[in-house]
Amino acid sequence: MEARITQRQFKIGKDSYINGTYTGDIAKVELQVNDTVLQRINVSADGTIKYYAKGKITETTDVVKLVGYNTAGVAVSTKVVTISDADGSITANPYVIGTDSYVKGTYTGDVAKISLTVNGDKKTTITVPAPGPNYQYYAKSLITEATDIVVVTAYDATGGVLDTKTVAISKPTVVTTGTVTPNAYKIGTNTYVDGTYTGDVAKVAVEVNGVLSNPIPATGNVIHYYAGALITDKDDVVYAIVYDATGKELDKKRVTITAPEGTVTANTLKTTDSYLTGSATGDVTKVTLTVNDVKQASITVVQPDGTYRYYVKPLALTSTDIVKVIGLDSRGNEITTATVTITN
Repeated sequence: MEARITQRQFKIGKDSYINGTYTGDIAKVELQVNDTVLQRINVSADGTIKYYAKGKITETTDVVKLVGYNTAGVAVSTKVVTISDADGSITANPYVIGTDSYVKGTYTGDVAKISLTVNGDKKTTITVPAPGPNYQYYAKSLITEATDIVVVTAYDATGGVLDTKTVAISKPTVVTTGTVTPNAYKIGTNTYVDGTYTGDVAKVAVEVNGVLSNPIPATGNVIHYYAGALITDKDDVVYAIVYDATGKELDKKRVTITAPEGTVTANTLKTTDSYLTGSATGDVTKVTLTVNDVKQASITVVQPDGTYRYYVKPLALTSTDIVKVIGLDSRGNEITTATVTITN
């Protein structure tokens, strides 16, 4: 039988041995690397060859030969060993902060280890599971910001870099929602815009005629915003606005503005009476008089039962005087008037 050896390709960074087979009268093999003759070793009785070559073959340009010798020590077969670099690739899945704990992906080829680099800081190198193709790298405590620059690197068995991939980092999208329901606001009665809210509301503000006030904290699902100095007319355009904790507007609703209303009546006054009496309704809280179009300085308060008594004796009224009683709201603004009948 013809003496003959065969061998497989040797990958730098992956293989440690040159493996092959032999037939015929071959007892030993030696390795020659760039004309340097290395140790001659015995072949196995089962027809296989296994020659340790890690560290001896370092470049793909190395000229490597495997020489087989017979029992007489004569070279009977020589084969050139094909040399190549290890190769492989890696993928990296997107990583969501707060959701993911591991950087995950796949690998192919001769990838033996991976590492993670975060903002230029290389972390521990770990071995990938065989045979793959999936890997995972614990990163929960390593990746904390969406702006972190994260790179996963794949290595061969000798530490040679085979591939790198940048990991896409993100934070979960938080969708905030909320609604506001403002109560009607009556000028002269209310001083706060009140109402309720739902959802992720953190702050509330009031806008009056296009002018936005400063937001204030919202608590307890109610809004209570002082607007006594802001809302002065029933025609004011007023909105209640609510925001989330980041300042994003969640809802904006118009506030219904109403003016004070009410009525005032006056009992018939005799010129000999000391008091003018009558009654008031609604938002009328005070009354005063005009005498011949001259407004009087004196004001009297409407009683809880809706009646009032206005001291008129010092005015020395006559039946020809034109007297009107004026109903005022709590701010002193005129709401309504009624003419007073005077008899002798």
